[in-house]
Amino acid sequence: MTKELLKLFNDIDKIYYLESFGFNNDVPVYRNFTHLNAKVFFYILDKCDLEYYVFAGTSVGYIRNKKNIPWVDDYDIIVFEEEINKFENVVMPKLIEYGFAHDLPMPYSKKCNVGYHIMSNFGQKCFQCDVFYTNVNSEGIIKNTGIHWGLYNTKNIHIDMVKPSKYLTIDNDLTLPFFNEIEKDVEIEYGDVYNNVVLNINHSQGYSVNEDFNKTYKHFNDIKCEIINKTYSLFKNHKYNENISLENYDDFFLDYKYDDLYNMSIVFMKYIYTHNAKHLYILDQRFLIFCVDLKFYFNNIKISFYVTCKLENKNEILLNYVDNVFYSNKDYINIDNFDLFFLQKPNINKIKVITFGTYDLFHIGHENILKRSSEYGELVVGVSTDELNLKKGKISINNLEKRKSDVYNSTYAIEIFDEESLELKNEYIKKYNCNLLIMGDDWKNAFNECDCACLYLPRTPGISTTMLKEEMKLNETTNEII
Repeated sequence: MTKELLKLFNDIDKIYYLESFGFNNDVPVYRNFTHLNAKVFFYILDKCDLEYYVFAGTSVGYIRNKKNIPWVDDYDIIVFEEEINKFENVVMPKLIEYGFAHDLPMPYSKKCNVGYHIMSNFGQKCFQCDVFYTNVNSEGIIKNTGIHWGLYNTKNIHIDMVKPSKYLTIDNDLTLPFFNEIEKDVEIEYGDVYNNVVLNINHSQGYSVNEDFNKTYKHFNDIKCEIINKTYSLFKNHKYNENISLENYDDFFLDYKYDDLYNMSIVFMKYIYTHNAKHLYILDQRFLIFCVDLKFYFNNIKISFYVTCKLENKNEILLNYVDNVFYSNKDYINIDNFDLFFLQKPNINKIKVITFGTYDLFHIGHENILKRSSEYGELVVGVSTDELNLKKGKISINNLEKRKSDVYNSTYAIEIFDEESLELKNEYIKKYNCNLLIMGDDWKNAFNECDCACLYLPRTPGISTTMLKEEMKLNETTNEII
């Protein structure tokens, strides 16, 4: 194996791979998640009718095998002077809207106007494209507009080699505008890219490997596979047995000291593994970034995500890695974006809530839980029959019809039915086509085996049917004494 590659990875036993962030060292790796970000990025540029030209490492990759270099740092594009205004005032706001961030390439570059780094809001390890602002001098040579940022400044590349662009497809499904004379440009800038491979990692000076690129690519991918297999060994023989609902990101990570997403993702997957998750129900969008790796290492896990507040733009792309999306309000999610973002479109439906209770001596606590439940979506309520209450050791003051009437008059439920058995909750969920079970937190974790998300809301303090009954008994006793 190429010793130069082994030097890059140093202590390979300490390196892991995530589909979201790549390796946990400084060696970048081009992967499906990077490619998905690239597709969205270039789609936006094209929709804004920006004139741009892909070059540098992406061109080298295309010339070799029509794929990006396996350890590619980023994409590089040229934007000529006449397009800078459009890029900054039309394209960049649209990129930000769709979840990308931007930064100046150097602290002093604002004065020089050399261009921008555009990256995923999750960081460069997910995606980056360097935008080189470029002009044409009096001799027809292209130059960076600022401090001569970029190798092309020193190579006397003529504008006729650039324009008009040549559209080529890289990595099977990404069609981009390259330099018109891409082969000539690559030869001038990089020399023989077939028999000489430059390992230029994270814009370092790099070093050369004098061998056929196919051999180096194979060695790199062999190391990558070894690291993936080692990471997978942490989770092998996973048992798909349990349903897990995750409501609050802050509570979940409260006991963990990690503050970077890479280590947090490993912690999260270990949790999924130790809890034998088969279906994950997510009610906090901050968990979505971990779904990229869940779907990579846990092939058979099912993931349902509940949109209960406005979905952040940067998270829309992560819905590629869930099976179901349930939303409580159509304004919380931009369904129009789905054709852009999705390789495999998830099932999309409204949230439909189910809850159960006795609702005897209907009071403010009942009112509150019905109101809060209805805020998540359409609400179906199961009211315990008198017979079921007897099995639970309860004797209701009001009969079933009165209790159902009280629930109906609260106006929060779209449908009310008789609950005849505690053991039939899953059947009721399926019968009424519900996807979120909400109960008071006195039932915490009692129904997690149900085939939907389970949310246990805090009960209203200072009030309960039991308290009201005790007050009634006390009043009766007082009246008897009087």
